[in-house]
Amino acid sequence: FAGVAGAIFASDAAVAAANCEFRDCAPSAASVLVRLEGASAVELRGPRFANIGGMYDPAVLAVLHESALEASDVHLFNVSTPQKTVLLSQQSANVTVDGVRVEGVCVNRYLARAQGDSRQVVRQAVVEGVRDTRRLFQTEDRALLTVEQLRLERVALLDAIAYTFDEGRIAVRHVYAADLEAERCMSTFGGSMELANQTYVRSRIFDPFIAAVATALDIAGVVLEDCATGVLFQSYGSSVLTVRDVAVRRAAAITVGNGGLLLCHQNSQLTIADVSVDDARGWAGTLSGYRECALRADRLTAHAINGTDAAGQRADTTMTFSDDARVDLRELHFSHTDTRRMLAASDLAEVSIASSSFTHSHIDQASGFATAAGSAALTLTG
Repeated sequence: FAGVAGAIFASDAAVAAANCEFRDCAPSAASVLVRLEGASAVELRGPRFANIGGMYDPAVLAVLHESALEASDVHLFNVSTPQKTVLLSQQSANVTVDGVRVEGVCVNRYLARAQGDSRQVVRQAVVEGVRDTRRLFQTEDRALLTVEQLRLERVALLDAIAYTFDEGRIAVRHVYAADLEAERCMSTFGGSMELANQTYVRSRIFDPFIAAVATALDIAGVVLEDCATGVLFQSYGSSVLTVRDVAVRRAAAITVGNGGLLLCHQNSQLTIADVSVDDARGWAGTLSGYRECALRADRLTAHAINGTDAAGQRADTTMTFSDDARVDLRELHFSHTDTRRMLAASDLAEVSIASSSFTHSHIDQASGFATAAGSAALTLTG
């Protein structure tokens, strides 16, 4: 078929469909499979989408205006639509998906995209074998997208799991990801994001694991095991990044000599609490703050961190702060650290460390434990 009407087209209408199957659909002209307009209300129970190809505009499923879509027990198999999105909501639309299984999807753009003032809720999603897809979830304008219980296995993304623009908001809770490959895990450029209860194993994240740019990002309850990544958490551009309850075990820098595990710079704020890192290799440093940033760390435990510079040699400094950075560190506990210097403060940075311990570590005598230069202020208490 071809044209914009779609297999199911509703305009100011109510439609209920159960156990419907869309198979071998590949329109040659721009089209949709399911399109809701006006104030339509559509309920899909047990829909199956298999071998979907061709051109779709603006999406395979488009929910527009003030329409509402409720879908349950959805199965997407072998969906390949270049440059397009699977599920799109715009204007003031509302979408609720309870139970979705995604296998073998390659859409280049997005699995779900929310624009305008629309709302999307996705619960109990299983995503397997997805490849060459830019992002799974994206919000723009003032849209809100909530993901509850997401399981990822053998997923390869061109960019990130979730991304926010403008004033868009995303909440992603209860995630388990195994054998994930992505440029970034989660990222914001405007808007806000909430992440909670996430576990990643045997995964490779090439850029910052999580990056906040000019936005607010709250992270609570993250576990990484046997993962390789770039910077773990990074904030810049007037962003506010809060990280709590994070455990990292057996991690490696994806590029030897990468900047550090935790970076805060360009007027941003980074607050971390109850973070533990056990056996991390290949990063140039652990904590870094630059350019009038505000960094606070409470209860950071780091064991067996072997810093490495780009040449594969021992890292110069484990913690680096400069350019008017304001740093407050409490209850840091480093053990079995191999570095040339533990801490360096310079260029008007103000650094305070209290109630902390550094044990069983190797530090070059020539470099010293801590240095302050360029009118920096360094205070050590307890």
